[in-house]
Amino acid sequence: MKILHITNYYHEGFGYQENFLAHYQQKLGHEVLIVSSDYYFPFKSYEATVKKILGQRKKGVGVFEDNGVRLIRKKSILSNTRPGFIYFSIANELNDFKPDIVHVHGATNFWIFQLVYFQHKLNFKVFIDSHQDFSVENHSSSLINSFYYLSWSYFHHFLIQSKKVSKYLPITGQASDWLSWRLKIPKYVQTISPLGVDLSSMYYSEEDDFRLRKEWNAEDKLVIVNAGKQYKEKEILLIIEIALLLQNRGIDIFLVLVGDADELYNNEIKLKLNRLHKNSCARLPFMSRKELRCIYSASDIGIWPGIPSNTIQESMACRVALLLPNNNVVGHLIKSNGIYLSRSVEKTVDNLCKLISSRGLLSKMKFESEKMANDLSWRVIVNDLVNVYKANNKGDV
Repeated sequence: MKILHITNYYHEGFGYQENFLAHYQQKLGHEVLIVSSDYYFPFKSYEATVKKILGQRKKGVGVFEDNGVRLIRKKSILSNTRPGFIYFSIANELNDFKPDIVHVHGATNFWIFQLVYFQHKLNFKVFIDSHQDFSVENHSSSLINSFYYLSWSYFHHFLIQSKKVSKYLPITGQASDWLSWRLKIPKYVQTISPLGVDLSSMYYSEEDDFRLRKEWNAEDKLVIVNAGKQYKEKEILLIIEIALLLQNRGIDIFLVLVGDADELYNNEIKLKLNRLHKNSCARLPFMSRKELRCIYSASDIGIWPGIPSNTIQESMACRVALLLPNNNVVGHLIKSNGIYLSRSVEKTVDNLCKLISSRGLLSKMKFESEKMANDLSWRVIVNDLVNVYKANNKGDV
């Protein structure tokens, strides 16, 4: 099949869905092309957080390559307004590439109108994935915002009734609920296609485990890790509070925080970290996935209490047990490989102390995380997704 991925923003070297879906689809023998804008996503506090990894937000136009897949960056407009309010023409790529499948990343992209216009002429199938949920949406009760979502819901009703879209592909249960609630997209046209992990680049290394624990002087300590962008909704302060309460109960911990924050939130983090015992914390900037793999290999428990990150799955592949909220965004990632956060931080710490008191149980959970990651590999997810394409494709492609 000829598969075209269209996404507002593309980030080379990241572990995002668009990076690895295209890569593994191409490895299966499909012809794959990615089309995106000439900008990176306007992450919160871009200058202080991801600029050192990505560089300037404006990447520029042209033909590039990432993970062996051809990437075309198009000149865009509206790129410096609200996230998602960006437009670029996809006409040339549709006409030249002539895809069998168009995989759309995001349900409220302005270029979807152009996509529908060309669909009748080129006879491709459209699949729309969606990461939006109630925790990350930019929603308000204003009339303008209500009109915005109402307009999109009418448009998607038209797409469904006219069979322009073969399937909607939310990444979680809550993303599915969001599509149903905000855009009135019925469940029967949805199939959950989860986020995954690239097992060829994220895996446990005993050598890195021993090396970093020695470097941190944490050979016999409980190593707690969190990685990703740092802002209020990520609840980094809660992670530090859990570490403090564990120390107060006599648990010898070492906390590793990977990422950067804006100046105000960074000061709050620093202030709270100062309450930890001396030499019991490592504060590290954004790192490459290779460096992050080493850190995860030397970690025991990963805590992500707020808005989640796809790096949770990456930590699992590196043998990290999990402490996560029990919700329909990340709750499915906890089975016998971790425990759920309680509404009470004291209760959460009680549960952690019980877990830590049995090193055998913690070790078992770490191995279970690694085992679960095998089922979340991008290779498995891509195989499942290609089957979804085929099951909803009337043509012989």
